[in-house]
Amino acid sequence: MDETFLAQYGLTEDDTARLIDEGWLRYLSQGAYLLRGDSPTVDGTVAFFARKTPGLHVSGRAALDMQGIRYSLLARVRINLWGDTPQRFPTWASDLLLLTYQHERLFDEQLRAGFAISILPARHPRMPVSVPERAVLEYLAGSVQNEMLREDNANLVGMMRNLRLNVLQQLVDHCVRRDVVWALKFFGEDENFAWATKLEC
Repeated sequence: MDETFLAQYGLTEDDTARLIDEGWLRYLSQGAYLLRGDSPTVDGTVAFFARKTPGLHVSGRAALDMQGIRYSLLARVRINLWGDTPQRFPTWASDLLLLTYQHERLFDEQLRAGFAISILPARHPRMPVSVPERAVLEYLAGSVQNEMLREDNANLVGMMRNLRLNVLQQLVDHCVRRDVVWALKFFGEDENFAWATKLEC
């Protein structure tokens, strides 16, 4: 929780300081607090920073993993985040999420803000997550230039038989990274996926 949340309950800065001193609140970092006995969660932490960072959402492989698309099993999943502006995360959040953060523009300004980003059932109601069509483009944006990851990229796209062409086409039309677009289409055509053969680049 942050000062805005606490202020909704009539708590001032002095009240907050007193609650910390008395052990009712735990100070995490500037503007971040927990109730006594609580521990930060992945979903809650992402939702917390999504309120503070324009466009922040779970992206790439982490978004796919949250939706059951898992290419590899990891002991701890690294949380990939994407946002519109630079953001420095406190140590407690970086350690909890094993996060990576990107803010380079992947889509032009004509794409509607929040397009292909949604809330997942049974997850935090304020944690934005890329849908698979956007997530796979975000993943490739960070890996397509690395020849050593070519097989990984092909294997991941090989799990994407059911991408929705109408959603994907809108993303592709506004994607500023044509190498990412062509890589997705190439890998999809290699699998003879219907969406890949119809995708216009």
